[in-house]
This record gives sequence, structure tokens and C-alpha cells, in this order.
Amino acid sequence: MGHGALARLAELMTALVRHLHAYAREVGLTEEEWTAAVEWLTATGRISDDKRLEFILASDVLGLSTLAVQMNHHFSADATPATVLGPFHIDGSPTAGFGADMSGGIPGTPLFITGRVLDLDGTPLPDVVLDVWQADADGAYEAQLPDIDEARLRALYRTRADGTYCAQGRSVAPAEATAASRLSRPARSGTGRSATTLARVLPEFEAAPAEILYNGAQWARAWPGAG
Repeated sequence: MGHGALARLAELMTALVRHLHAYAREVGLTEEEWTAAVEWLTATGRISDDKRLEFILASDVLGLSTLAVQMNHHFSADATPATVLGPFHIDGSPTAGFGADMSGGIPGTPLFITGRVLDLDGTPLPDVVLDVWQADADGAYEAQLPDIDEARLRALYRTRADGTYCAQGRSVAPAEATAASRLSRPARSGTGRSATTLARVLPEFEAAPAEILYNGAQWARAWPGAG
């Protein structure tokens, strides 16, 4: 670790200790409450593994993930607003052809995902990679299910020359999310609101996580600017 990195680490840890002590004094933290917090952190670590990242979920629930994204991604007002990658993304999804079925035969109501990726001038962007993953008809993501060794409801798609993607890329409509699933915007709390289908648009210039929300209607709608 270089001198600059060490200096930054010292800055981060000094501020963390200062604010943490100020918080404890402000709320009059009891020993019982401190013990409960330590037990919660310990339990969170114990149930985390290479697919289930519970600390990231905790960061999402506390709003820290969203704040970090907002502070570090300053897009044009006309661009797709960035959102958090979320705790249930898994690297290494298989490549799928245009319109390929992502469901793999999983039962549920068919869901067809279509759209276009455009630049700020409205020009279609070809060969953009979309990393798509979602909950199943029971509201569970692959990362939440034990003993799953193959990719489940996730795939990598590419846009065509006209910027279109996944036309009739069949999946299954996700059910209402559990408290451990992604929550719909704008609120992010400890109670489930709706399952979400997520797409991460990856042009070569910058990654932009985006969400396609499904709230039990007969269609899914991308957030404004998502294309």
C-alpha cells in the first residue's frame, strides 16, 4: 500500500471513529444496545459467502449505497440515472443471443423485455452489453437460493445496430419481493415493495446500472431515460 493510500485510509478511519463516537454520545448508547449491534454484525458475516453479500444489502437498506453512487457518478440530466448494483448481482453470466430465453424453463408468467440504448443525442448504440438479472416468480434471486450451481435468470445481451436489445427475450415475471430483495425506488427500507428486473448497461465509456421495475402490472417500465 502506497503512502497516498495509507494517508487516505488514515483520513477515513479517523473520521469514522470521530462520527461513531459522536453518534454513541448523541443517542446515549447502552452496553446492551452495543452488544446487540455487535451480534448483528457477527450474524451478518456468518451468513455471507461468495454469492450472498449481506453487508451490501445492509448498505442498501441504510441508503449508503445510493449516496455513494450519487456522489461518484455525475451524469447529464438527460442520461439514465445511475443506481446501485445491488447485493444480488453475480459476475460471469452466460452470453445470450438477441431474443434468447433467459428463464431456462423456470415456471411463471412470461415476461418479454424490449428496449433501445441511445446516446445523449438520440443516436442508437450498437454492441452495448446488458448484464440482466432478476428475481423469480417467488421473489428470490439466484444468490439467495442454496445449492444452485448454474446461472439462473441472468444473462449477458448485446444491442443490435439500431440499439435494440432483448426483443422478446423471454423470462418470468417476478413476484412481490421479500425484505431481502431489491426494493423499488424511491424508498429503500427493510420491507419488500416489488421485485425488480435489473439491467446494467455497459458501453465502453462508462457503466450505468439501471432498473426495470415490475409492480404486478401486465408490463414492465424502465425508469425515464433508460431507453
